[in-house]
Amino acid sequence: MTYIFRTIVGSLIASLLVMPAVGATETEGPEVSQVDAIVGLAPVLSLSCTDVNLGVWRPKPGARGGFTTITLTVEGSTTKYAITDNTDLALAAGYSAKPVAGICTIANSNNPGITSAKLILTSPDAEFETAYVLNRKKAVKGLKGPNGLKAALVVDNNGLATVNAVGAATWRIRGKLTIPDGVVLDNYGGYMNITTTSATYQSPAED
Repeated sequence: MTYIFRTIVGSLIASLLVMPAVGATETEGPEVSQVDAIVGLAPVLSLSCTDVNLGVWRPKPGARGGFTTITLTVEGSTTKYAITDNTDLALAAGYSAKPVAGICTIANSNNPGITSAKLILTSPDAEFETAYVLNRKKAVKGLKGPNGLKAALVVDNNGLATVNAVGAATWRIRGKLTIPDGVVLDNYGGYMNITTTSATYQSPAED
């Protein structure tokens, strides 16, 4: 009898020990995580161009029998040139300024409806007047360009280019240089003309 009573009391005490207190709340955790705040700043449309380099040429002074035309062409990524009309001159050696067509690139379009872009030269007829130090783009006092030293700049494919999968388009800028007859010693030097370009993306309906 005593054994049974002790067993009942022991079981009751054990049950009370595992029962939650009246009015108490059971909780779990806390579990810890994080929330990242992310923002990005992407560049807007950008247009960059390299120079159209028409080369360094050696016309003899005085009469050569007429003007000379030098035309730049592009085959693949290679710039070539042709000399026509009066050919009494040569490409100067020892200068980094060899004939190279320019490259213009527009980038950063994220509009999937854009398929092409158009480039416009604001002043494609470049007149050269004042000489500058070769490779330094600094004007030389006292040196003036001969009358008629000019270049007609041309954008390949009438200025139209296909926009690629990452929203960029590229153009090659060629040129046709005219060197007049009657060059004098004071005409020798480097020359530069600055022209600006503008490019726009186009949808298929605008091509």
